This record gives sequence, structure tokens and C-alpha cells, in this order.
Amino acid sequence: MRVTQLCNTLSASDGGPARHALEVNAALNRLGVDVQLYSTRTSIDALTPTFLAREGLAFREPKNASTLSELVAAVKRADAVIIHGYFLGWVAAAVAIARLHQKPVLLMPHGALTSYDRSRNSAKKDFFHLTCGWWINRSVRFVVATERESADLKRRSPHAQVTVVGAGASSPAISPEKFLHTPISLLSLSRIASKKRIDLAIRTLSILRKRGVDAILRIGGEGQTELTFSLQRLAEAEGIDEHVQFVGHVEGPDKESLFETSDILLLLSDDENFGIGLAEALSRGLPAVTTTAVEAASSMSPAFCPRVVPGDAEGAADQVQSLADGYHAKSKAAIEAAHQAFSWDSVAKRWAQTLDEIASGHHSLGSLSSHETDLHN
Repeated sequence: MRVTQLCNTLSASDGGPARHALEVNAALNRLGVDVQLYSTRTSIDALTPTFLAREGLAFREPKNASTLSELVAAVKRADAVIIHGYFLGWVAAAVAIARLHQKPVLLMPHGALTSYDRSRNSAKKDFFHLTCGWWINRSVRFVVATERESADLKRRSPHAQVTVVGAGASSPAISPEKFLHTPISLLSLSRIASKKRIDLAIRTLSILRKRGVDAILRIGGEGQTELTFSLQRLAEAEGIDEHVQFVGHVEGPDKESLFETSDILLLLSDDENFGIGLAEALSRGLPAVTTTAVEAASSMSPAFCPRVVPGDAEGAADQVQSLADGYHAKSKAAIEAAHQAFSWDSVAKRWAQTLDEIASGHHSLGSLSSHETDLHN
């Protein structure tokens, strides 16, 4: 089976869809599935070359499909199409081309159809639904990361076909042995966007320092420039700017170094359909404080991944202090749980089984046994 995978960009600024498309491509390639990744826009930054440089990575270099003719050719070459994204004009075009050529489509909306995201710019999204969304929903098989996203999607489109495949996270070849630093090193690692509530991470640090806890905060990621400036002003207003460092976008060895020198992840989002950053941090031995809106944390033990209600910086500070007590054992427990829950091998097999299910009768990924493609792996 030949599979074409389409995403908007391969830029870190595009967040989860770009990173997830790269990871899905590599994971399916490792299983022997013939997958070619295309981006419909040419925005590529350090994310892709760093990804391609990963040792032992089974991966075919991405291509562009930024023109209509390239998009048509990319779809026609495949037996099945995977699309990352939803509220974008090229998504509707790609689905139409695929259906015209009788190619089955798996579409991953990356949280775009959750109740939270639908409430943002709802008029534009309602217009999209009226013009083409209703048809897309009946023309594709949706693949989503979480049960919550599946429920939200079916609530809006009861006839939609939805499969929960989960989401994976890259993990180090050797599990680290972590001990608490002095000062305690807190980490925020995500796009800089309003819903990520990085302001709460800064307020959490401020509360801790007022309690006499020696802690610092490093903020990794890039995004909205004005929001970044406002966060820097907040740190200054709280009198902790010398204890807050904005490190920008990090990949490869720089990212691993950031994990190694950090102790606890703060992911205090108002909404997080999954939370790849959380999965990556836990797999590297960083306990985390999240909110109840972070879906990836829902199956994790509060012993190393406590959750607070969105907006509760005081509660987050309490949990940081709790995690610091008996830190080493909690770090080890985080690694074990993350490896079981977020293995890319298991996630890729769920993708492969779903591709099998939508393929025409004579197309099969026959190299996979029923045991290997068990959805409960």
C-alpha cells in the first residue's frame, strides 16, 4: 500500500500537526508502510532537518505539494491519503481530489473539532461547516488522539466515522537517572499561545519564590510576538525576571539538554487535546503539573502528574512543592508510565490497522499480524 500524507507546514510554529506528521511518517516507515509526506506550504524551519538527522530514523524526505497540480499528483500516487488539519482551504480541496479518484482518506483534525476550539472564531467555523465541512465529515474516516476529542466530534457530527489511535512521543534511547536540581528548575515547553497559559507558569514561579522556594523557570517555544512581550513584562512586574529565561524554539540536542537540566514541567493550559510536550517530558523523567484540561495527563498517576483546575497558580505551586518531596522515585515512575502509554510503536500499529480497514479489499498491510495491530497494545 502506498500512502500520501499531507500537512499544512513542517514548521515548529505550526505546533502539533507538523511534529505529529513527521513522527507518524517515521513510525509507519519503520513498519514497512510506503508513506510519503507532503507539506502544502513551504514553511520549513529547524524542526525538519533536526528530525531528519535523528540517528537510525527510517524516514523519506518530505516533499512540497503547494500547487494544485502537485496536490493532485500527490493524491493520485497513493492508495490511501492521510490529512493533518481541518479548517483550511487545501484540506477541502485534498478531500475532494481524493474522493474524485476514489482514494480513502484518514483525517486527523488535531483538536480543531473539540468543543473548546469550535467556540473560537465560531462564525467562521460555522461558515466552513455549511460550505464544505458537513461533506468532509461524511467523506473521511477521522483519526483522533483522545476519547474526549472523539466524543466532541460525534456530538457535532453523529454520522462521522471516528477511530481513536492515541498519540506518541519521542523518547530517549536510554532512560535518564534524574535528581532534583538546586535551584528547582521548572520548564514550560510549548507554542507561545494564549491557551497555553504560560502566564500561569510565571505566576506559579512568583508564588514559589514568595514562599521562599529557590526556583527558576525556563520557557521554551516560540509563537505570538506580542504575547511573548507581555509575558516578559509580567515577569518584570512580578519582580522575578532574573529567574525567568525565554530560550526560544529548541530541537535536537538543545531540546534534550533542556530536559536534562530541568526538573518539573508546567503545562497549565486552558485546553490541550493531547499534549505532546507532556508525553515527551514524562518519558525523560520530568514529573509534571498540569490542568484538568490536559487530556494526556488523564491516564497518568497524580503521584508524578498532579492536575489542578485551569487558572489555579496557587494550586500549581502547591503541587510543585509536593513533587519536590521524594523526587527521584516520582521521576522513575514517570518514565515507566510514559513508555507504556506513549510508545510510537503501538500508536503506529493503530494507524496501520486503520489504514488496512479503509483500504480496498485487495490492498493490505499483510506484514502486520492481528496481534501486532491490536488496538489495546
